[in-house]
Amino acid sequence: MPIYFFSSSITTLESDALERRIREDIPDLQKVANVEEMGQQLRRSPTAAAETNYMLFPFSDASVSIERLVHIADRGRDLFFFIFISNDVSASDYKQLVRTGNADWASSQGVPQEVLDII
Repeated sequence: MPIYFFSSSITTLESDALERRIREDIPDLQKVANVEEMGQQLRRSPTAAAETNYMLFPFSDASVSIERLVHIADRGRDLFFFIFISNDVSASDYKQLVRTGNADWASSQGVPQEVLDII
């Protein structure tokens, strides 16, 4: 069960701290620089495309709209189950994510346990 970590939508300081916390419980976490490139690599690998690939995607509450996250989840539907991570989301935003069928949300304060609960 591959678990990837994409953190370009938060500051380096936030990303490094969050990654360290997650690695305490998920040491084989794989950091990726580009979600689309990772998706292209997985498409070329029949075994990787056949299993569930989790993409941890932290975001700053102010920097990314829920519509953008839903769009990202829709585009990666055939390859990833997205776990978006932030301080907080509204109930209606959370429902939109879950309705995509391949996304969920975890609180940045509850990481990594919430991520493990989702997986």
